[in-house]
Amino acid sequence: MKTILVPTDFSKSANNALMFAKNLAVNHNYRIKLLHIVQTMVDPNMPPEIIDEVLTTQENEAKEQNEALQKEIASAGVEVESITRRGFLIESEILEELTAGDINLIIMGTKGVADLVDKLLGSNTSSIIERATCPVLVVPSLAKPDKAIKKIVYATQFHGEELPFIERILDFSDSINAETTILKITTSDKQEESLINKLNLSSSSHKCKIETFSAHSVSEGISEYAKKNNTDLLVMVTHRRTLLEKFFNPSITKKLAEHVNVPLLAYHG
Repeated sequence: MKTILVPTDFSKSANNALMFAKNLAVNHNYRIKLLHIVQTMVDPNMPPEIIDEVLTTQENEAKEQNEALQKEIASAGVEVESITRRGFLIESEILEELTAGDINLIIMGTKGVADLVDKLLGSNTSSIIERATCPVLVVPSLAKPDKAIKKIVYATQFHGEELPFIERILDFSDSINAETTILKITTSDKQEESLINKLNLSSSSHKCKIETFSAHSVSEGISEYAKKNNTDLLVMVTHRRTLLEKFFNPSITKKLAEHVNVPLLAYHG
């Protein structure tokens, strides 16, 4: 059975991501591992016994909240484990959990466009994406957690070797019985015909199609295509973050806001 790691801080956005993970688990036989880290950032001038008392209280309260979430998820018939522990850096604790267990997917919540930019290009989640041995799914707070994933769009500019990632993406798509579109945004008349032919051959045995979409920019094209085609999940491969940097440029924040309800699955290339 595959395992989803869901880091939580008990916020609304984190709970929405957890509900997204729960529905994925119910419908496609995943187990869930809930992780809450009590950060050990306290005033160093405080007496050690007071520091320990404060952290112990925080840990006990957090453990109760985490176990309540565990019971809620388990009531839906999902195998779930809750972990609450102290840690200094949340990012390091998440990565440590990856090495300690067989994690297949990380699902994290985000509040909106600005927070999504921070999470994907900022220090914490960017580092997790770059160092994780599994994909990271970022769920905006406006995403509907009970909406089934039927249409997946893998947005690519054909940077680097794509085929190994496409196989992984198609395997994921097959596992949840979704249709995948491999989308190339064209901003000029130049086409990568040889690679498109390879992709057509690679995807022929899956529910998959190859499409190109003309637009003035990559970000505009992805936004417009997602809107026109009722996309349920965007997938990208972060080749040194080049595509993400183009997509999440501050100048197109308004366009992104129109699609803040679309979750993003990121693989590190």
